[in-house]
Amino acid sequence: MDELKRNYSIVSLSGKIVDEANSFLKAALVKAGITDILPCHGDILYACFKKPGIKVTEIAKLTHRSKSTVSAMVDKLRALGYLEKLADKNDPRAICIHPSKKALAMSEVFENISSKMNASFENKLSLEEIQTLESLLAKALQSLQKEPD
Repeated sequence: MDELKRNYSIVSLSGKIVDEANSFLKAALVKAGITDILPCHGDILYACFKKPGIKVTEIAKLTHRSKSTVSAMVDKLRALGYLEKLADKNDPRAICIHPSKKALAMSEVFENISSKMNASFENKLSLEEIQTLESLLAKALQSLQKEPD
């Protein structure tokens, strides 16, 4: 019974961390005057800021989301004016995703929000604890991504 409780606690606590992070991000976005995107769009924008011209498949891999989910999110962000789809110069059949001028103009705001959230972790955890937690969460994720017996 204790093992079931421990497993439930991992999932429950992970879910609560996500809920709290989303609440934090939503409030910070609203405070910054950004009301048209959701916290889940942050991963997509971040990938595009770090690698302009990234492909949807690469974003999916980086964000641990399906290609169809990422495509839908990219389309939403494009409709809102945050992203642009351009043909790959080397392969005209391939589409590359770029941040728009609107997104680039807000990149500092997004970076500040991210830094504030990271600082909230740093207020309670040492750098070593943060690295250990990230490593353990990555292992937990990998264990759930395996095929069930």
